[in-house]
Amino acid sequence: MPDKTPRPTARSRADSLGMADPARLLGSLGATRVDEQQPSPADDRRDYEELIDTVKSSLWGLLDVPLDSDEGASGPDELVRVRSTAIEGAMALERLKSNLAQAFEAREQLERDIRDARDALENMRAELAGTQAGERQARHLAAHDPLTGLANRGHFQECLCHALALHALSGNGLAILYIDLDGFKPINDTYGHAAGDALLNIVASRLSHGVRSGDMVSRLGGDEFACLLHDVESGEHAQRLAMKLLESLRAPCKVGRHMVQVDASIGIAFDTEGAGDPADLLLKADMAMYRAKRERTGIACYE
Repeated sequence: MPDKTPRPTARSRADSLGMADPARLLGSLGATRVDEQQPSPADDRRDYEELIDTVKSSLWGLLDVPLDSDEGASGPDELVRVRSTAIEGAMALERLKSNLAQAFEAREQLERDIRDARDALENMRAELAGTQAGERQARHLAAHDPLTGLANRGHFQECLCHALALHALSGNGLAILYIDLDGFKPINDTYGHAAGDALLNIVASRLSHGVRSGDMVSRLGGDEFACLLHDVESGEHAQRLAMKLLESLRAPCKVGRHMVQVDASIGIAFDTEGAGDPADLLLKADMAMYRAKRERTGIACYE
């Protein structure tokens, strides 16, 4: 038997697909966007493709209108023109869909490239930070004693050069204290190198806490230390500062399970105008230290 089911007309297809009222269709699409506060690119693409497919289905539906139908047309010729227009519109929508697909793919690729660039930038920043930290650590190790963390001999001499230049401009005096521990070797030999290292760290701490803010303490090597004192008014002023340090060093200290006590000899070289040579000034303080050790006076000034 022939199929008696009535074929849907273009209008009925449009009604069923929501195309009868384009404003209503676009309004529903806009409402969906409002609910989705931040739609993803995939959501955007899906929405546009659904809209195109819906419109295209409506256009294809116009082809089902019988040629002898007078619904919405004034005659067969008008229906042919409508069908031709529907085909052109549907093909144009297919091209639009293809172009949109390419555009969305390009957008997604661009977003992936941006994410990759951001990740690469973050990695570069992390590597740069690590490199800078490594450079700072290398500079610190090059200028400081690895045991005590004090400035080493080379860094001390550099700072002394700068200090002499500054004091030459200001006219203020500065002094160098050259410090050598007395009785360190017997402690090191008796209790071991670990005890000796612990004692050197204690000495470094006492010297650092004993000088004024802005003064400098250095470990020159072994059990020899040096202090750079700024704005020293006279040799007597330098001797008072040196005596304060000497009393601090002479106090007993605990190394491991043992209470030990060391003495020290301090040589002082004083520069009044910042016009001295750094190496010569350090040598004078060294010579004064040996005189203090030889004469057992604890402190001696270069004369």
